[in-house]
Amino acid sequence: MSEEYLSHNEKHWQQGCEAENVESHVFRPYGVILRDELGLTGRDGEKVLDFGCGEGTNSYFFKQKGFNVFGVDISKPDLSRCMQKMPDIKNQFIECNRKPSINDMFFDGDFDLVIAIHSMYYYTNEDLEIRLNSLYNMMKPGGIIYVTMIGTQSEQFSYADDENDGLYRVSLPHMGRDRVKESYSPHYKNFTSNMDELIDKFSMFDPLHIGHFEERYSQTGATKVSHVFHYTFIGQK
Repeated sequence: MSEEYLSHNEKHWQQGCEAENVESHVFRPYGVILRDELGLTGRDGEKVLDFGCGEGTNSYFFKQKGFNVFGVDISKPDLSRCMQKMPDIKNQFIECNRKPSINDMFFDGDFDLVIAIHSMYYYTNEDLEIRLNSLYNMMKPGGIIYVTMIGTQSEQFSYADDENDGLYRVSLPHMGRDRVKESYSPHYKNFTSNMDELIDKFSMFDPLHIGHFEERYSQTGATKVSHVFHYTFIGQK
């Protein structure tokens, strides 16, 4: 698929995304798995990359735990808010190219942990593989990755048209959070249908924990995105 989809997705994210508080699909896996099972406590200043850091909500959570946090994003307004939130480490957040390259290297690599919360499913299958392999190369041996991927069970999938190479064009009357109809633009997402497909997409990593979470805030469908379903993948290099 041409790079046109990347241009649409970049435009979509320049609207920004208000997310003031860390959510349960971040702090619960941290406490139960990353900290208690895998020993990533933050006490040793472990190096973390927040891929798609947005306004820095998740980065700030890990920073407060003692991690040495770095982040990348394509959204200029979100990065600006992120730097305002953490001015003491503002140089540890940068804009990244929307087009992934196997040669990408963020902050000299050597990461103990990579997190990608709602940010990895905006690629074609081909570009997703490139991005994941580039992140793999940036991680320490034994490093951990935690990613969320949107599932076909999400209500958004009913508003999606199949393009190719794993991508669907999503056209909604409006989005959630702070986005309104007037500012919304169509964008592209890579939906995952089941856990086997999830494991296949992340085949360069050893799967440690596969799961999912879902949310529903309306039975009427008035918001058009009332049911949200995401798979979770925790793997090891």
